[in-house]
Amino acid sequence: MTALMLAASSFRSGGRARALAIAVCTAVTTGLLLVAVSVAQYTATDMVEQTMSGGSVVQVHSGGMVANLLWDRGVRPGYFFAILLTCVVPLVLLQQVVRLGTAARERRLAALRLAGATPGQVRAIGAWEVGIAAAIGGVLGWPTYLALRTVFGAGADLSWVVGHEVARELRLVPTQAPGWWQVAVVVLGVGVLGVAAGALASRKVVVSPLGVSRGIGQAPPRGWLPAVLLTLGIVLCGPVYAPFFEEWWAQPAGLAGLALLVLGLLAAPPWVAYRAGSAIADRTSSPALLLASRWLVTDARAAGRAASVLGVIALVSAGASTLLSGLVRDARRNGYGVDSIYSVPIALVFALVMIALVVATFSLVVHDVETLTDRRRSMSSLAAEGVPVQVLERAVRYEVALAAVPTSVLTLVGVGAVGSLTLARDPVALMINAALLLATLALIWLSLVASTRLVRPWLRSATDPANLRTP
Repeated sequence: MTALMLAASSFRSGGRARALAIAVCTAVTTGLLLVAVSVAQYTATDMVEQTMSGGSVVQVHSGGMVANLLWDRGVRPGYFFAILLTCVVPLVLLQQVVRLGTAARERRLAALRLAGATPGQVRAIGAWEVGIAAAIGGVLGWPTYLALRTVFGAGADLSWVVGHEVARELRLVPTQAPGWWQVAVVVLGVGVLGVAAGALASRKVVVSPLGVSRGIGQAPPRGWLPAVLLTLGIVLCGPVYAPFFEEWWAQPAGLAGLALLVLGLLAAPPWVAYRAGSAIADRTSSPALLLASRWLVTDARAAGRAASVLGVIALVSAGASTLLSGLVRDARRNGYGVDSIYSVPIALVFALVMIALVVATFSLVVHDVETLTDRRRSMSSLAAEGVPVQVLERAVRYEVALAAVPTSVLTLVGVGAVGSLTLARDPVALMINAALLLATLALIWLSLVASTRLVRPWLRSATDPANLRTP
């Protein structure tokens, strides 16, 4: 009870913005998970009988009322997996938001340790600080689910959409809601996730009440785990399974491979950032690159975690670009337009990519604000010694770019090369695919630039000479 009261006191003393961001992230995650549960338990009748005006009875497909992604049992598992994949975006932002204010929180919890609090009590306080907001967000996940069902439900009014076929493909959420116990399990799971995130965020203070563990050098990130995950993912998703596409195990293997690729791309940026920083630190003559590379050599994990979602965005965008280019190639060959069964889901994927880029930008902003707050004394020292603010701004941008750009480029090149093999005989489709890949890379770089511009007020505050007196 004491830990709960102290966590509530911390919330009232200035953690409202952080708590609100945690609640929003968990509400969106809960809403998406409830949609996934409703999709998993959805059943559709393949054929229904309909009596015609002449008295004859015919069998018709019942898929005319809902999206093909939901009705077709062959693609429904892929749709379910895509919903789970979408949850990665708010969870990555949640990870960054939990780290917001880490330095001040560690000093506050370290003071409690000096006052006599046990490691278990400190861990409980840190867990409840995040867990309370996560629990509130989990409860708000139910209204979020209802809003998604209202807009994209099987019974939603989509009269404003141009074209009956397009409206049908937008009915992506089943009418039947998850059971009360399923809602309770999802909300409880999200709350437990928030408590665990809070407990992990305060683990350094548990080690030392003086907070000196923050200054202890960390071992560099290891590359074996992302290498194993990416290798297994490529093997499972690779062309070796093309001859077995119709086998019963082909789809589960492909989805498992895609999951491993996503996990590998989430795990790779810290190692990539460390290696890029190590390679550039001793070779560059640019002050901004030198600062960024030294920061990464010291601690590459924070920048890598902030940039991790950009590699997943590159993977999804590259896959959708290849599919769209293939549909254009087939339409040109056969002389007809692209069916809405395919065009609407791909358009939704690109819309989700744009939303994910916006969320990723704010995730980078949260990371930059946190690092500038931690480095305010060193930043003010650099400014006092004559380093221009523009150089420091570029250094902040390059720090995350060294983690995000190599991973994104390799992903786009890899997926684009595989797609080019299938589009090799159609130069128009190849040009469309290349243009979409370049546009994705440009948007990722725009996200990095935008995040740097948004943190300018915090950068100016970090270079204030008053920070030289900061302990």
